[in-house]
Amino acid sequence: MPDADPPELIETLRELGARLRLRKSGRLHTVDFSPCGAAIGDVQLALLDEAQKLEELDLSGTSVTDAGVEPLAGHKTLKLLTLSGSQVSGELVKSLRKRMIGCRIVFLEAR
Repeated sequence: MPDADPPELIETLRELGARLRLRKSGRLHTVDFSPCGAAIGDVQLALLDEAQKLEELDLSGTSVTDAGVEPLAGHKTLKLLTLSGSQVSGELVKSLRKRMIGCRIVFLEAR
């Protein structure tokens, strides 16, 4: 199936504890890292570079930083990005909102 994301990627994400939603084609639609908490950082996030058509990504409560999230601006199919409770700065979120026009970015900054 040429449109499918690599099975190794899907298996690795499952092993990390991510909740996944797949299309019938085998492509990732949704990756939810929120159940994984602080165990997910920039290294694990970089795995998603292989995801061809990811539409929803939840990084709530993870340890991802600005450096790890910055490359997500290149994911043109992303429609929903949740960053609440992560280590991402409000400044990066402002920048992403300007560059990722078609993506809803949910970010509640901790006070």
